[in-house]
Parts: sequence; C-alpha cells; structure tokens
Amino acid sequence: MTVVFVVLLGKFGVNAQSPNSYCPQKIGMIQGDPLAVPAKEILLKVYKKLGCNIKVVPLPGARGILHFNKKLVDGELYRLPLAEKAYERTFVRSLVPLFKLTNAVWENPDYNISSKKPLGYVRGIKWHEEYVQNHFLDMQKIAQFNSEDKMYEAFNRGIIGAFLSEKQTVKLLSEDGRLTVSPRLKLTVESKPLYHYLNSKYSTFMADFSKVIEAEHPFSILE
Repeated sequence: MTVVFVVLLGKFGVNAQSPNSYCPQKIGMIQGDPLAVPAKEILLKVYKKLGCNIKVVPLPGARGILHFNKKLVDGELYRLPLAEKAYERTFVRSLVPLFKLTNAVWENPDYNISSKKPLGYVRGIKWHEEYVQNHFLDMQKIAQFNSEDKMYEAFNRGIIGAFLSEKQTVKLLSEDGRLTVSPRLKLTVESKPLYHYLNSKYSTFMADFSKVIEAEHPFSILE
C-alpha cells in the first residue's frame, strides 16, 4: 500500500469552495470508546466554527477502517498513527495531534482473578493488537472483544483478569461508576498522539482544522 501525504495549504476561516467540496460529510468513531463521546462533541464545535456540519457514526474498531477504505465515511474522529498502514485510500491527518493517550495494562486487584483469567483486548484497536502480538504466544491467556464496552463488562464480571486501555479512559469510567471493580495499573505501555484523519480530498479543510486545534487546544481537557 502506498500512503500519500498531502501538503496542506489553506486560510483559516476562509472557505472559497462549495460546502460539499470543502466539508467532510460523515466520519467514523470507535464504538464503545468512552473518550470518543466527549471528543466528538468538541469536534462538532470545531467543525461548526469552520462552517461544516458533520455526521459522526459509531463503528467497531476494525470496521471504521474498513468503512473508510470502502468510501463509506470520509475519515475518522481519531486514530493512532499505527492505523495508517491499514488505510487503502489516500489520506491527510491533522498537523497537530488532538491529544495524547497514555496506554496501559490494567488488572484486577484480586490476585486470584488477575493471575488466572485472560487479558482482554479489542479487535481493530491497533495498539491493542500490536501489544498482544508482541507479548502473547498462548492464545488461552487473551480474550478478544468487538467493543470496549463488552470488554469492561467482562472485567466487571470477573471473566477477564486484566485489560488494555488508556489512563484517561479508566479515569473517566471510574468517575462515572461504570467500572464496578477498581482496576490497578500494572504497566504503562506508552504515550502516543491521536490524530484526526480525513480523505486527502479534504486537505484544505484539514489545514484550517489544524490551525484551530493548534491555536485553541480544545481537546486538551481530555489529557
């Protein structure tokens, strides 16, 4: 696959093109990702500031990339750069990250559960897949889920003893009471930037979007 990076040029706040050619129409977000909900609301405000109304559709992790490749969506709310190798269409990413994620391994504080139950991860979330591929040879020690919601539910029920997630997400879920078992941080994997992605035909819009993000830092509350 050949990835084409497009040089972004544009004047912030000026839209000389028709709305249909300047504005993306539909983008995907990862279904069941707790951070995606507040991130979507911030994104909608930035798009509106640029004169665009966008539809954001929740999709399972792997399906979001598939929908982009099949031209069913114009881009994705956010992804780690790891996802770029899976894109089959030309794309542009925001010149600056929306925010950074701290990826980590979390475990049940009860050793009898954490030591005997598998680790949960979500298919289609690239850093999950990469971590599992690099650290697990025994498939019985891992459990795959199609959404983060299902994974967290399994953790609450003691079906899995650990899971992969971001510090921001675990903090949000704990504050909302959606994690009935308080997970313990076992290992910090890495801190990585999340970028907004669009098809390369929206390069002018992405240039303007990037200028707003760089100037106003609206996503910083999620770090």
